[in-house]
Amino acid sequence: MVPGGHFTLFFDVKSDSALPDPLDGNIVLPEKWSLLSQRIPVRIAGQKQLRYFFVIGTPSDCKAGEFMVRFKLSSNQGQTTAQVPLSIQETRKIEVFVVSQPGFVKEGDTLRVTYLVQNSGNRTEKVFLKTNRGKIENVQDSLTLEPGAKTKVTVLQIIPVTENNAWQCSSDVTINVAGAGQPVYQVVTIPVFSSKIRKIDPYFRFPVEAGGGYLSYQYGDKKMVAYQYAVSGKGFLDQKEKHYADFTVRGPNQFAFPAIGGYDQYSLEYNYKKKAFISAGDYILQLSSLMEFGRFGRGLKVEQQFRKTAYTVFYQKARFYPNQKESVGGRFVYKTGGLPALL
Repeated sequence: MVPGGHFTLFFDVKSDSALPDPLDGNIVLPEKWSLLSQRIPVRIAGQKQLRYFFVIGTPSDCKAGEFMVRFKLSSNQGQTTAQVPLSIQETRKIEVFVVSQPGFVKEGDTLRVTYLVQNSGNRTEKVFLKTNRGKIENVQDSLTLEPGAKTKVTVLQIIPVTENNAWQCSSDVTINVAGAGQPVYQVVTIPVFSSKIRKIDPYFRFPVEAGGGYLSYQYGDKKMVAYQYAVSGKGFLDQKEKHYADFTVRGPNQFAFPAIGGYDQYSLEYNYKKKAFISAGDYILQLSSLMEFGRFGRGLKVEQQFRKTAYTVFYQKARFYPNQKESVGGRFVYKTGGLPALL
């Protein structure tokens, strides 16, 4: 049998003559065992045979070993007993649960996480505790736990100071059971926040990507080769986020492979406080919906906005359309009380 399980016992009562009346049958169980259900047979006059059955439960902390269950049958003629030896098998089970942990911790503080170690088996166990971070408070390296026994252990560790504003730390405890194979392991993670806000690494403000591509094939005596390089980046140039730039460098032209669609592009866009804008190199000219829209070419465009006025000047030479002439021009905007006036 297993601890915490249940089983059924049947007892047949037989006699060469009619069974005496009255006849009383009862079961005697070891300590802490429980009688879950029973059936007392109905007597009929002159009956020579009866069957009793009992459903018996074993306690979850029952120790391993041999136990005796007794069935006693009593009448006016005397008493008889049937004994049933039962064996409870050995179970080994150590469990670890997190009892308490903080929602977060600051750098430099001491992190305390409390764990509950419980012997859910039916034999006395010697366990060895260790942690990969910090130390275990007020506990020796080993503990002896009786079946059903439990104890709390607290793991302490000092949170180091880093250059990060926020990160995750972990607390863990490992339980090795003497004579057992696999250890029991429990770990939790807790957010860590800095006690002061640190400046962002300036290299993270302006990420830059660089790469290239190469393609070559030979068809008969004709060999074709294509390659392109590409560098791009965008972001703020300062921590106060006043200067913003976006650039793309890609080349050379590769029109021999239509599937690649590779043309060169050299573009630079810069704005200051979202009020002054400069586009240099290849850019899309979008002056207004009333004039030429979406023209792509190479040149220079400068825009600046004030509280009441704004202006734009540009120069551009169209790309991919040789019949288009160069363009130069500008616009001036005056903001009245209503809609702005375009000049």
